[in-house]
Amino acid sequence: MNRVILGNALEVLGKLPPASVDMVFTDPPYFLQLPKKELRRWTVKTVVEGVGDDWDKFGSFAEYDAFIGRLLEEVKRVMKPRATLWVIATYHSIFRIGKIVQDLGYWILNDVLLKTNPMPNPGPGGRGGSYRLCGLGPGP
Repeated sequence: MNRVILGNALEVLGKLPPASVDMVFTDPPYFLQLPKKELRRWTVKTVVEGVGDDWDKFGSFAEYDAFIGRLLEEVKRVMKPRATLWVIATYHSIFRIGKIVQDLGYWILNDVLLKTNPMPNPGPGGRGGSYRLCGLGPGP
């Protein structure tokens, strides 16, 4: 194949043949609806805005988990036996995604934390990384 494919993951993955992909990089929804109160960054005091777009709205954690499960099942179907999956997420969702990938039989090889301009944890002095990337293989 030797190309980058951009699009709605569930639509694109469904068109690919099984065991045809060497690497998948996905940036799934974060399920990042913030509370209806004003949150500000620590030092610059700018207002933090959550994600209000339809692609990130889910009615519950169960609905979000089911979506991520469907996505990762399709990813696993198209991955070659020694392929790698990279998932980009925030600390709000990466641990839920990590559980789901392990339940699906993936093997977590690496965990990379990038700190750029992290969103605040809503508490005194709360800090966290902006993105977490997990390099995942299809299983041991």
